[in-house]
Amino acid sequence: MRVSADAASVAYTVLRTLLRWHPVYIYALRVGSRPYVPLLHQVLLLHDAALRPAPRLLIGDEVGLGKTAEAIMVLRLLESRLRLEGREPRILILVPRILVDQWVGELTRAGVEPERIHVVAGGGDVAAYQAQGWPPGYYVASIHLLRRRDHTEAVAPVPWDAVVVDEAHNVGVGPSFRSPNRSYILVHRLTREPGRVVLLLSATPHRGVARDYLARLMLLVPSVDMRGVEQASTVLDDREFYSSTHGTLVYRRTKELVNALEGSEVFKPAHMLALLVPASPEERQFEQILTGLLKRKIEEWGEDIWSQGNPKGLLLALIRKRAGSSVYAARRTLEAILRGLAVRARGVEPERLRRLGEVLAASFDELEDEPEALIEEALEALPPGIFTERDIEELRTLVSVAASIEAKGESKLEALTALIDAWVSKGRRVVVFSEYRDTVEYIVPRLREKGLRVECVSGASTGDCSRERIEAVKRRLEVGDVDVVVATDVASEGLNLQAASVLVNYDAPWSPVKLEQRIGRVWRLGQRHEVYIYTLFRDTPADLALVEKLYTKILAIQKAMGTARPMIGSRAEVYAEGRILSVDRLYRGGAPGASGAVAEALGANGEVAIARALIEGRLDEVAEAILEKINRLRHELESKNVYPRTLHPELLRRRAREQLGVHDSLEKLLTEQARRLRRLTRGEPPRSMWDAVLAIRSALAHLHEASQGRTASGTYQSPAVEGKLAIFQARIRAGEKIIYEEPIGVCIKPGSRPQLLTGPALLDKLIELLEKGAARARQAKSLGIREKIHARTAVRRHLEDRLRPVATGLQRLEEILRQRGIRAELLTEEPTVDPGDPILVIEPGPAPPPIQQQPEEAAREAAETPETVVEEPETLEDRLRIERIALQLVMRYELDQGRLPRDVHEEKSYDIESRDPETNEVLRYIEVKAHTGYSGHIELTEREYIFARQHRDKYWLYLVVGLGTGRPKIITIHDPIGKLDLKPVRKRIMELREETRYVAEVDLSSLS
Repeated sequence: MRVSADAASVAYTVLRTLLRWHPVYIYALRVGSRPYVPLLHQVLLLHDAALRPAPRLLIGDEVGLGKTAEAIMVLRLLESRLRLEGREPRILILVPRILVDQWVGELTRAGVEPERIHVVAGGGDVAAYQAQGWPPGYYVASIHLLRRRDHTEAVAPVPWDAVVVDEAHNVGVGPSFRSPNRSYILVHRLTREPGRVVLLLSATPHRGVARDYLARLMLLVPSVDMRGVEQASTVLDDREFYSSTHGTLVYRRTKELVNALEGSEVFKPAHMLALLVPASPEERQFEQILTGLLKRKIEEWGEDIWSQGNPKGLLLALIRKRAGSSVYAARRTLEAILRGLAVRARGVEPERLRRLGEVLAASFDELEDEPEALIEEALEALPPGIFTERDIEELRTLVSVAASIEAKGESKLEALTALIDAWVSKGRRVVVFSEYRDTVEYIVPRLREKGLRVECVSGASTGDCSRERIEAVKRRLEVGDVDVVVATDVASEGLNLQAASVLVNYDAPWSPVKLEQRIGRVWRLGQRHEVYIYTLFRDTPADLALVEKLYTKILAIQKAMGTARPMIGSRAEVYAEGRILSVDRLYRGGAPGASGAVAEALGANGEVAIARALIEGRLDEVAEAILEKINRLRHELESKNVYPRTLHPELLRRRAREQLGVHDSLEKLLTEQARRLRRLTRGEPPRSMWDAVLAIRSALAHLHEASQGRTASGTYQSPAVEGKLAIFQARIRAGEKIIYEEPIGVCIKPGSRPQLLTGPALLDKLIELLEKGAARARQAKSLGIREKIHARTAVRRHLEDRLRPVATGLQRLEEILRQRGIRAELLTEEPTVDPGDPILVIEPGPAPPPIQQQPEEAAREAAETPETVVEEPETLEDRLRIERIALQLVMRYELDQGRLPRDVHEEKSYDIESRDPETNEVLRYIEVKAHTGYSGHIELTEREYIFARQHRDKYWLYLVVGLGTGRPKIITIHDPIGKLDLKPVRKRIMELREETRYVAEVDLSSLS
């Protein structure tokens, strides 16, 4: 950066604090290959959290709005607070097991060092960490693991600084406060400490049952015991209380609001369609035999079979539901029944019945695994004598017909293949969901036979579709190595699959929440295309009944939960003769979060009630009951103002202007600031918002280098200012603890009121100062007493205006809770404003003399455009020259990535040590290998290999290729020991001695 050391020192001192604390810039605090890109709704939430001593929030944004990023940024703010106290955070993140790896990836993406991330995968991990005293770091754990009583006792006493619960709708009290689920017991114990940060994340926090939602909110109110939770359900279920939670405990934003705030289509339109598929004669035969069998068994067994937990009712419901998924799933179920009858099991144990009942519940909140294993276990334990010889013969006939259908090809599968072909030919990627692993395993090989590149994800612990492969599948989807991902609902909660833009429900889910979760996998931040969601139905009586009676009525809700978005289909399409044909609008509506109302209408038997009605031809009655419950829910939510009503976008923009200094769209603002910073660092203009965020972060490293690491203080002169610019390090405290810092500039001109520069406006001024130059003033005067008082007063008022709404809202909420007899400690200590003294004063002054180019800068510029030498160097002198140029390129690359590199090749077992410009912590040990052409040959000495093996977490190999072509490229490889097939080879070195070298080849064919 060709700026003076003084100007760089001033800018570095201020920018470092902005990146660490300011809600607009904290997203650039630590960035990797995919930095987080802030949106206004996220920045405003982060601002509110930053002003609280211990933020306790339910982030209830719609699926896909970036709740994970919001939570992680709150945690990074917490880190900044604790580091001022000289300690590291201890954070527990509770998630469904399928999301553990994703959370680890997101934390790494946000700059958390891998060695500070601890995965709690089993009881052995719990015991090991307990023995170590749970050292500081981020602990990512399956909530289903830690809710075991012995594990709860191990984690509950730990002094956590923060607890995060993802998919928090799974944490509830159920039908009675006296029997909360085990997840609720765990989280309740973990959230009683008043000073602890608590973040609950859920796109569907209210699921139709007020007591359950209120119990969830009480997790955010410390010191409330289980008796207080029960009391809350009777004294808080009213408009006054719910209104007081908006913007204090509960934040909920929609995709429509985000689009309006950003002034662009952050979320492209989503088209939701039903696809009606003509059934084959064999499929109609199968349906006819199956329906006859099920109806006859109801008549023979009587009404008692539908009592809760009755194995006969569960069995019929299971057969009906699995048959609606695929003939393969149906055949597997029927064969399991026949096997169970053959061994003449003695009966069904109560525990098995309970678990099978969970499989057929309206929501799968208590299940992390898919139901196949439980189904097989229960079916093989059927009581003897429940089927007659006629029944058994029909079961065998159904198995035979199903096998015949599979051999010829199921009609839904043919329609699916045609649909996928149509989209893949347009360059789109597709996600297919099914409720059952059997169906996934049936679909995948048949799609691969068609030449499609298919990956699958299920709850299996091993095999081609195992849950452990989800991160690899996501990466392949992102880079375009996959056409189709076929997944079960294990992959529908919380996972990000936005690289695909077409979603197909192979079997229609009976739960609105399950459908909402599936849709949210692709219709989320980062989606660049319009989204198409298809739900497949056969035109058999059973499927048509679902379409015409269940879906049409239940999902014809235009405004439930504040949304008028189509949920199942904005129009129908019919598959015929190998083509997809548009048909008139069929149905629309939706009730995200209404699964509680559905479950209440269905009663204790859950989806068994739908299966019964489907078999008996009484879906109308069930649909009417569900519709009544959802309408009642909608009325209750609206009349009691349960969720925050969407604020007008202009009101939110005004808040951003007044509180954060954001006067334009964040995209335009950050891109322009990044462009100016890149120009100063002689880099290329940012090509995207990702690149802009990275450029702002990397400027810190460039400024650190140009200032030689000096922190600015005192008085400076620059033509970039008129009057005086005083920069205060303002703080908000809770007691003696600092909870927020922000540099605030005050422009002081004689005869004018002080003008504040905050956030983006202050950074603009710093960039101008870098452009025009600055120098330390030799005979400058400090601020006068009157100037200092006026400036401090302006800073204080500004911070008090920002703090007041947050503090007032929490105080009002506390008062309402106290009036209802519930003791609350939401504000353990009331925040106070400390404007501080000016750390810098900049006065008008002449432009400093131009900066002379230093010899090392000239060498770096030469390295950026190396001379063209196509052949690999033959002499030692040529090899050293090429390696020197490669080192200089990598040094420049590291600066541009926001890290501070140091050339250590003459003293260490590696070439470059790359550090954090804020903390001076080593982030990377870098070994540089260079080629003039596009060769992928890598060779490590024995010393280099040993060091790489000992420091795998921080060891990186940078392969610089194309140095002789004028188009050099840098390929970065983290942990080459784990990723490359390095083989030992004995080589003669300079004809003097033999050494062991470790060699590998990297495929670079796509680069040449």
